[in-house]
Amino acid sequence: MQSIDDDIPKKSEEEIKMMEEYYSTLVSAKQSGATKLPSSDIPLNNIDCDPNTIPSHIPDSQHNVNYIPQEPQIIYRDVPKKSGLLDFLLTYLQTPLLIGLCYFIFQMPFIKTSIVAMLPGFYIQEGSLNLYGIILTSILFSLFFTFTEKTVKGLQEMD
Repeated sequence: MQSIDDDIPKKSEEEIKMMEEYYSTLVSAKQSGATKLPSSDIPLNNIDCDPNTIPSHIPDSQHNVNYIPQEPQIIYRDVPKKSGLLDFLLTYLQTPLLIGLCYFIFQMPFIKTSIVAMLPGFYIQEGSLNLYGIILTSILFSLFFTFTEKTVKGLQEMD
């Protein structure tokens, strides 16, 4: 058997000299700082330069004389409107009056004949409503009432 030393190739004097020269060049470059690379993760500007990062920072004022510009409008909005007797009655009687108006409109002969002409399947032969006709009329009445109520409230908010 061969010894372990025989398996390792022998290096020539020239190779050893070249490796020592390379090593000495590397050591001198390290000592002079030539092997250091600038880190891109380290910011060049320190965050302490930003005054907003100081814990006790108070931001500069905007030099506004009145920092709440809509103050009169806010006061006016919060003051309840004084209403007269007519406004009081219309506020509390609005829903019953709208229901009465919708009922009156749905009882008009023109509306009934229009429904009979457009949807004859909802009436029996005597001219009165069947169950589906009553359901349809109820749905139409509630939709008309809701539309009228939303319209009136929208007009009131425009004031």
